[in-house]
Amino acid sequence: MTGEEIRAVNTEDFGPVWEDSCVEFFMQREGETVYRNFECNVLGTLLAARHETREIAEKLTEQMPSITRFSTIRHRYENNKQVSDWTMYLVIPRQAMGFKADENLSGKKIRANFYKCGDKTTETHFISWSPIDLPSPNFHVPQFFGLLEME
Repeated sequence: MTGEEIRAVNTEDFGPVWEDSCVEFFMQREGETVYRNFECNVLGTLLAARHETREIAEKLTEQMPSITRFSTIRHRYENNKQVSDWTMYLVIPRQAMGFKADENLSGKKIRANFYKCGDKTTETHFISWSPIDLPSPNFHVPQFFGLLEME
């Protein structure tokens, strides 16, 4: 990611990571009404949940230790313009996405969206891979997820 600045303040998993420089992956398995979201700030602080709606969610507490995170940023920053680019690697196991450990995912389709946000950065921003046709940003609307085919 590259931006004007980074904000890296939240260090507690399941905290408000969307306030910082943050990337998000929302996904919904074929045939399900629930969806999962994985939100990670620049430090690797993670929020992972299974949602019925934006307000009704269950934290993925048991799966959290199995999600591997690596970030190129290691220090907290409050809207630092000296550091403007970063890379985040997330490895999300099948079980955290609601699949069985040995399930063959080849050819399976999921609905998904990818986001970049920063609610408390100096330049508040909301960017999505699949367009969201709403008057104000809301990433929790599966009808705007795009379609992905697993390999």
